[in-house]
Amino acid sequence: MLLGARDAETERSMSDAEVVNNLLTLITAGHETTAVALTWTLWLLAKDQSAQQRVYDEVTALAGDAPIAAAHVDGLTYCRQVINEAMRLFPPARASDACRARR
Repeated sequence: MLLGARDAETERSMSDAEVVNNLLTLITAGHETTAVALTWTLWLLAKDQSAQQRVYDEVTALAGDAPIAAAHVDGLTYCRQVINEAMRLFPPARASDACRARR
């Protein structure tokens, strides 16, 4: 999609270097915010044994001993709520921006 993208006003497309820079930015930003969100989620779960048990029970009831598959994701209602609450309390974008500002 990036290779075929054109500026609406000038019809200019991105150079190869611009495409690479955009991809690296998307990958890096996505990786960092995901890592921050998961870190806070796991930290909060570690402090709340009942929530931790409920996540475990939901996953076990849905997938058993099998690996979690994409088809299972919609059934992980409580897990989604836990992640959303962690991101509400500790927004990953704000944390990532704060970490970058300190560097």
